[in-house]
Amino acid sequence: MGRNVLGYAFSCRRVQKTDVPFPQRKGCKRISNWKNKMLSAAGREILIKSVAQAIPAFCMNCFKILNSLCHDIDSVIAQFWWSGNNMTQKIHWKNWKSMCVSKFLDGMGFRDTKSFNLAMLAKQGWKLQLQVPTLAYKVLKERYFHTTDFLNALIGTNPSYLWRSIRESQQLIRIWRVSELIDQRTMTWNDVKITEIFPTYERELILSIPLSYRHPNDKQVWFFNRHGHYSVKSGYRMAQSLLDLQVAESSSCNMMAFWKRIWHLELPRKVILFLWKTLNGILPTRQALIYRSIISENNCPSCDNELETDFHCLCCCPLARAVSNFSKWGFTNIEIFQGKSFEPLQIIELAGNLLEQDRLVKGVRSRRRILQINRTCEWRAPVESKLNVDASIFELSSVRRMGVGFIVRNAIGEVELAGVRRMVMGQSVEEAELSALAWSLRCCQRENIMVKEIEMDCKMVVEWIKGRHLSGILSPIVEDCLNLMESINCVDILHCSREGNEVAHMIAKKAKEIREEAIAWFNIFSNAGGFLTSYH
Repeated sequence: MGRNVLGYAFSCRRVQKTDVPFPQRKGCKRISNWKNKMLSAAGREILIKSVAQAIPAFCMNCFKILNSLCHDIDSVIAQFWWSGNNMTQKIHWKNWKSMCVSKFLDGMGFRDTKSFNLAMLAKQGWKLQLQVPTLAYKVLKERYFHTTDFLNALIGTNPSYLWRSIRESQQLIRIWRVSELIDQRTMTWNDVKITEIFPTYERELILSIPLSYRHPNDKQVWFFNRHGHYSVKSGYRMAQSLLDLQVAESSSCNMMAFWKRIWHLELPRKVILFLWKTLNGILPTRQALIYRSIISENNCPSCDNELETDFHCLCCCPLARAVSNFSKWGFTNIEIFQGKSFEPLQIIELAGNLLEQDRLVKGVRSRRRILQINRTCEWRAPVESKLNVDASIFELSSVRRMGVGFIVRNAIGEVELAGVRRMVMGQSVEEAELSALAWSLRCCQRENIMVKEIEMDCKMVVEWIKGRHLSGILSPIVEDCLNLMESINCVDILHCSREGNEVAHMIAKKAKEIREEAIAWFNIFSNAGGFLTSYH
């Protein structure tokens, strides 16, 4: 028997394309509104991401949408993006697959409907795998995987479409166990076994993952999120990889940094989009139109001297260059398709209006900025002893390493203990700072140094320690730090500025001068009393 839920008609046994016309029909109605035809490309981008691609979200949260329907939804959105409405057929200068790539990888960051559907379903599957005692979990557990867990569950006999949909996400959240790579005696990574199995690069990444000294029980975390919780955003990235939608060759750090700078420019959005089209080579020049067999004339309509190419329009033809710089190709298109021409003074006037719009945009952004409160940059003496800790990242023989340093001082600034060590660089700066904190606390515990408070300049780690709710891959190290803080009677951890933590930072930088995994204590700083006291 079919059910109708918020406009969606689903059968318990099977689903057909006619069962879910609502998202497509609703989306078409939204984007075909007459007011939407007046939107610029920047406005269409916002409408697509905030409305058109958000409408099917409820349906995709529990049911797998047919591939044909996903294709239809993507087609309607793509047609609206390139033409301004879904009725007129216009040239699609870039295929939809590349448009769904991240903005930082030369795409537009639109959602691929099929990948997003899989990521939404994986959220339900992740809850089932964590065995959250909800009513839905109890019903599905008894019906489909009574003797096993979700990841090992079979399709079963006479399954509902809801179960078949959620089970599709198993491929996305499949988990492998790594306990076989850990030496259970020393609770460290088994370097010999890892070297035999993995290449050098992956070996370095595995060895950089910190392990707890307390031998805690294994638990399941989502590796692609620092908090360990599954998120649709991280799941969507994984789904794109599974469906081969992410462009591997464009994912270099240099290209990502380049595109980030482009999209973060303080310019009107339409100017940035014009720059994006230029860098992707999809400007509607006559050379591009001839390549698609749309026109036969190839000379520039402004100067009629050379072939109209991207380079000619932006660098050679004076009028076209002025037009493209100041009005997003608008003057040339109006002259060609509407028979209107512009005098130079009119171009200058319209360019001035665009410049004024740019100033208004920058003015609004500047007013929205939060004023920074002046903080003290000097080290603050504690009531009792205080620990300052920091990590420093450097390259050694083309390999990233990190140095960790700490210093314990009393109420009058006298040094009680200090240490430095070189370690394998972790996956992130936060992981390096957390490892530095854990090592410094173990040193204080071993030397029987009682510390009342801790200061460090990594705000994220301070929030992790104070929040006590991190459940990701670093959660065992956070728990280690909490236990160690309790053992040395530490009652608080505070965030400070980089300037207020300068001594610990300078000590951490000394790790580059000592040999691998060496530990140095206060005697290494005995000849640097002036250096230590200069920051009191």
